[in-house]
Parts: sequence; C-alpha cells; structure tokens
Amino acid sequence: MKHGSFLRKLASVLLALMIVFGASSPLGIRAEGIAPQEIYSGRAIVSNFDYGLTVYVTVNGSVIESITAEHDTNGYDPSNNIFWDWAVNGRTVGGTFKPSPLAQIVETQSTENIDVVTGATFTCRALVQAVERALEQVPSTDDGVYALMNIPYEAFYGAENASNFDVDAVSSATNKAGNYNLAGGSFHSAATAGYDENGDLLAVGAQNGAHIEGVTWPVYLESESMLASFEALGGICVTDEREVTVASAAHGSVNGTLLTGSASLMEAPAYSYYILSDAPAYYMNASFEGSTPAFSSVCGEVEALGEIDPSVNYTTRWGDVEVNLSCAEEVSTMQINAMVFTAEDGTTAGMIHLYNIWARNNIGWNAEKVVGLDNKKLTSVRFYCNDREGNYFVYDYALDEDIKEVYFETVSAEFTSPLEIAVSNLPEDAENVTAIAYYSIGRQRFYLTETDVNENGDTVPRWLPVVDGKVTLTTALVDERIVSVEFRSDNYAIRKASCEYAPTFSEGDVNADGSVTIADAVLATRAALELTELNANQTAAADLNADGRVSVTDAVLILRMSLALL
Repeated sequence: MKHGSFLRKLASVLLALMIVFGASSPLGIRAEGIAPQEIYSGRAIVSNFDYGLTVYVTVNGSVIESITAEHDTNGYDPSNNIFWDWAVNGRTVGGTFKPSPLAQIVETQSTENIDVVTGATFTCRALVQAVERALEQVPSTDDGVYALMNIPYEAFYGAENASNFDVDAVSSATNKAGNYNLAGGSFHSAATAGYDENGDLLAVGAQNGAHIEGVTWPVYLESESMLASFEALGGICVTDEREVTVASAAHGSVNGTLLTGSASLMEAPAYSYYILSDAPAYYMNASFEGSTPAFSSVCGEVEALGEIDPSVNYTTRWGDVEVNLSCAEEVSTMQINAMVFTAEDGTTAGMIHLYNIWARNNIGWNAEKVVGLDNKKLTSVRFYCNDREGNYFVYDYALDEDIKEVYFETVSAEFTSPLEIAVSNLPEDAENVTAIAYYSIGRQRFYLTETDVNENGDTVPRWLPVVDGKVTLTTALVDERIVSVEFRSDNYAIRKASCEYAPTFSEGDVNADGSVTIADAVLATRAALELTELNANQTAAADLNADGRVSVTDAVLILRMSLALL
C-alpha cells in the first residue's frame, strides 16, 4: 500500500471515530504553534423527510481537514436515527464497509463522485449538498478583491435561505426613500433629490421611481477582473470622490443629506461597488453562474447575543404586526443592512428598509406580503449591520414570541344611533374582543369612546368589550366624520373598520346625541357666553326663539325642554 493512500485512509478512520464518539464542537484539533483553521458551515434539507441538517467543514489553507454534522431538532423524527447513523458513520453491507460521504470528501478532497450509503440515500445527498454550500464560502488565494456591493434583496436573502417578497414601489415609504437615518445600509433604484428652477431642493423620489431595492454588503471576488461583469449589468465603480444628495419629504418639508465615497452607494444602481482596502469580518463570495450573478451565504462566525423580550403590537400604522426591538441594545446605534426573522417551524422572512424596518428597532409587516410569520412562534432575529467606523457584523438574538393569527376578513361597522356602532363579521372564535372608536384630524386622534389620562397627562383610550356586536360611544359627533374602530383580541390581530356618520339635529338637541338633555342647555349657555363655538347645524338646533342667534333665552328654553316643562 502506498504511504499517501495509507494516510488518507487513516484520516478517514479518525474522522469516523470523531463522529461516532461525538465532537464537542466543530473546531477540530489545534496543535501548539499551528495557525487556527477556518470553519465553514452549510445547510441542506433532507428531501422526503423534511428536516434540516448542518455541516461544519474545517479547512486549513486549501485542505479539508475534518467535517462534522448535526441535524435539526425541530421536524426530526427519531425513527430516522438509523439512517442518520449510516449516513454520517458509514455502514457494513455484505461484509464490506461503505464509508460515509463525509469521510469520502475528506479522503478525496472533493465532493464529486461521492457514493451514497445503502439505505441512507436522501441523507447522504443532503450531506454532500451542505458541504458544497460550505465550501462555496472558502475564499480563493489568487488576486481576489473585497468590495462593498449593492445586492438586490432577492439575491441577498436568497443566498441567506430567507424568504423574500417584492418591494412595493408605491408604498407610503416611497417619498421617504432618501431618509439616510432610516434607510442607511440599503440602496435606491433612482435619484431621490431634484432641484427646481431656483435651485431649491426637491424630494422627487416617487416621480423618479426611487424606491428601496436591496442591501449594501461586503463581497469577495476571486479576481478583480470579475468587476467588469457586474458593470455590464449596470453597476458602477464608486470612489472616494463621488458625491450624491439623497432627499426625503416629510411633514411638509424637504431634507437632504450629502453622501460621499462608499456612503454614496445608497444612491447607485444594483451591483455598483466600492473597493475595500482591508478584508471585512463578514462578506459574501460573489461569482457568476453563466451570466447570472451568484452570492454565497455570509462568511464569518455569527455572534449569538442571547435572548431578548421585544414588545409586539397589532394592526398599527406600520402593518398587521409591529415588533419593537429596542431591547436589542448592541445594534441600537448601528446601521442596519438587513434583517431576518425565523419562526419555530423554520419559516424565515427577510425585512425591507422603510417598508418593514423603521429606525433600527421598529419592525412592521403586512401579513399578506410577509407570508408565514403570523400565528407562529418567533425564535430568532438576525441583524446584518455596520458601525460608524465601517466594521460589519452579524448578530443573532434568540426570541420566544408568539405572534397572533392575522384575520384577513373585512369587519363591517355602521352607526345605529349617535352613540352606538354595530360591528359584524368578527372572527367567531375571537377571544376577549375589545374596541375603541375615534376620528382623526391630521395625526391627532379624537376619541368617541371612554378615555383615561396617563401619568404624563396624555389622553389615552380605554379598551372596552364589544358587547352583542356593539361599540358604545361616550361622545356624539356634531360634524360629518369618518370614524375608525380598532379591535384587540387575545388570539387574533383584527384590522380596523371604518364608517361614516352624518349627524341629525332636532330642535334643542345641540349635541346631536338623539335627545334633549341638560347637557344641551349647558352647551347652548356656553355658546351664548361665547365660551364655545357651534357649527351651523348646532346653531339652528339651539336657536329656539328663532332670532338668528344663540342666547341665554335659548339656553333656558332648552333647559325647560329637558325637564319636560316646555
């Protein structure tokens, strides 16, 4: 037997023993004075059995030194233990030992022409696929280059095995697309800033089709010559001399931010790049499959930062579900490039700037767009981020957060009296349904249901039960209004309903609540003393002596009506 062949077989036996007796970690063996090996992980799904597995490949230079594997606990059936054992440890059939695919890969230093173990075909194929994905992350040793690159969401999240969805280019976030504080770490499809004939700044993002398109993230290319292929797709080379102004419109004003150098990638086409002088801690390998760009999953060891306890609200202005992650302190001052939620069943969802990600810690989504997270338990959130010095990080936080089921049916609401709204088509199995009602003028709400005053002196609504399909109001409207009714439930996220009310005034009923009471007399008195102002309909209802104005005499007459003396 040749000496080299003997050593390879010895390595295979040692690897098999390591797997059989269980390695405490995938770090391999490190001798004193030897440079640490690099470890790369890859994942795959075992087809026909629908559970995931992860391999850890230890590479020293260009040599694959060892491979370990583990399967997911969720979705794994213990009856598969025998097949798993055959696949990772090998099997003797008819007196002949068939080594595992992992041992074969270490021996041949290749994933090609690997034989599967009889009886564990699907597991073996998944192991090989996972190793191939891990090896895609190994950087080449030739004239490679690191660069910051604008990567479309679909490509970035696809490489991270995270579900993605189309960006709504005409969402409410569009006109704020240039807001660097909120959208830094992403890039736009077109210019956000324009100027009028006087040279004044305009935010014309929506008119230009400027919406968020993807993530700016470090990549590694095996050869600098590959950059020409990305330029052929429309990317441009961004240098330190480049300047752009990004602009956003909010609250009637326009704000502009001047960005230079690598920051100007925020307003550059997809696949634009900025060459880095140093290797970043986290990056993707960029390549081409034919003429199509391809990216590996992010290389670098993800840092686990423990469990956090976010607050969750439902059917807010940000969407069906809003998760406040202010408790994720390590990223509170960082720029967020991307974010992925993972649910207990393995469902993932990549978040979009402004459409989902607001100010680093407020995350919201519409369940019809971000599919599969409602009615699930969120188990982790991953942040891809960078600090003010341009260092990049990937952080994992553990979660234990049950998300309510979103109710997609339309709930109807209508006034049945000035002080009552009837609602219908609520979920039949909804538990503990409560409601509030209000109308809005600008951003200010005026509540028609009961309220309290909190410790800060602010008026806050009191959520009261919906009884027999009815919401009881405490204030009657005196003007035509569109009224919103919001709901809470222990087991559903229910979207708000709205209804229109046009008040009907009768003689003496100044507050339009359907009856003449002392409250109407008080209101008329305040109007007579010019302490409050009535609208035209109220004035007509209060002017009992028909002299064209509301006087104390009218207030007395209304009081007599309320006491049935008139």
